[in-house]
Amino acid sequence: MRFHQNNAVYMVPRTGPNAGVAFRFANMPVEAEGTGPYFTPDEQTLFVNVQHPGEETPSVNNGGVYGNVTTYSSYWPKGNKTTGQNPSTPVPSLVAISKIPPGQEPPPGGGNVIPPPPGADKSPTYISFVSAGRQSLATLIGSRGTSFKLRVDEPSTLIVTLYGQLTTRKGRRGKPRRLARVTQRVTAPGEITVRLRPAAALRVLLRRERTVPASLAVTATDAAGNKSTRTKRLSFRRS
Repeated sequence: MRFHQNNAVYMVPRTGPNAGVAFRFANMPVEAEGTGPYFTPDEQTLFVNVQHPGEETPSVNNGGVYGNVTTYSSYWPKGNKTTGQNPSTPVPSLVAISKIPPGQEPPPGGGNVIPPPPGADKSPTYISFVSAGRQSLATLIGSRGTSFKLRVDEPSTLIVTLYGQLTTRKGRRGKPRRLARVTQRVTAPGEITVRLRPAAALRVLLRRERTVPASLAVTATDAAGNKSTRTKRLSFRRS
């Protein structure tokens, strides 16, 4: 038990040169037990319950103190005890292990991270704006459109919409109308750039303007289905 405190999942080929040889392909967290293995009908995904991770936390010899998570023997599944990442109370979990078909690439970000089930993660993506509020109207109606820099704190699907108020025939500002929209998948936290370009008919109208009050609305949906929205006021002006 001193050197083998993790349960593991093994596969044993029944045919071929490695028949009868056990291969370990999954480890349980420290002090946890893998239970209830169950395959999907196509046998491509295995579900395993991670039972009682950090079971020895209350042991006096291990120095575990309830309420002080830094003394717990495991941070599974929200943290990593070995690296000291995100100290948290260990909780039982359900893990899905899927086989990648031959010729198919792992999902973006690596094939070893499985998104949490809907509702498990309650924290929405945090969105911040990097680009300034004053923008060039000439760039917006140019051949490539205009780019905006954003920052998010987790992988998400972004819907970025640009709204603007054009001048009406009576010389007044009309109601905000959608000028451009783009959907972009973000596979890692950090700074990203999105590019927006209005359709040809809108570019004709925009060429008549000297300034355009606008707003940029960003909706982010993370892997657990949580949504967050932020809006930034903009002003497009001719140089």
